[in-house]
Amino acid sequence: MSLSFQFRRILAVVPRARPFCSRICPPAPDLKSKILKLGGTGLACAGLQYYFGSEDDFYDHRFVSSKKPEDLADFYGSEDFMEIFCVLPFMMKFMIRSGTFDEEGVVHTFGFPGKMEVSMAFEDKEADINGDGTMTTTWFNKHERFHDLTPFGRITLWDMTQNFGFHRLENGTCEVYHHGESFYGPFPIRILFQVHAKYVAWATERFVNCGAFGDEDKVDEAAVQRADMPLHVFKEFLEGLHHDVQQALEHQRAKSKPIAHIEATLKQLKQEIVKVGPDSCQIAVHKN
Repeated sequence: MSLSFQFRRILAVVPRARPFCSRICPPAPDLKSKILKLGGTGLACAGLQYYFGSEDDFYDHRFVSSKKPEDLADFYGSEDFMEIFCVLPFMMKFMIRSGTFDEEGVVHTFGFPGKMEVSMAFEDKEADINGDGTMTTTWFNKHERFHDLTPFGRITLWDMTQNFGFHRLENGTCEVYHHGESFYGPFPIRILFQVHAKYVAWATERFVNCGAFGDEDKVDEAAVQRADMPLHVFKEFLEGLHHDVQQALEHQRAKSKPIAHIEATLKQLKQEIVKVGPDSCQIAVHKN
């Protein structure tokens, strides 16, 4: 076999081997495409930070209550409100009750992330509304700052200031407000606390305007409800569902239709409501 013939055979194999080599060692990714994607991500984050990052007056939630101003002031001035603010019982223990106070009254506790300093200041105003010398609280404000720092050193990760309180209106009711005074930090943290603030205002309104609030005979019931508002809301849902099923049962019974499956559902709902526990702000449960 001649040398030229062998050379031609090698050349015939080489082109077929190239696709195989390219599958084993794929070409390097397009650097320009990577830079464009990275730049687009950076611009998107910059835009989100601009619109949802640091800002003053970043939320304002209000509702009206007919409860006594003194009861509202006691609620916001104690740990009772913080139980709702922390959403779940374990968060209350983790963030507040595990903290320590310094000489200036600042709470040092776990941050999100890092370490956190929580400081509070209270203000109020009183007036003789009835002209009989009895002073009534007409304004109350709790000014609260959450300052999140790096675990080592004092570099600020985020800083949030909020106000919680109420104004007494001319008709004797109180306008309760939750106001986000200022926020400094990354936009994901602000969005988280903005959603959190909406929940806290909603849960506080439900609790404050509840029958147990301010009732000395229902202190224990109010404490159970306040300590776990999500569980209370779930029970309200079950009780509302129980009421709807009860109406469906009466409707079917009036038409002489089968009701066995509805009665079974009603019984199961009653059992679930009992498992959740007593509730002083419940929707009336209809009985057979």
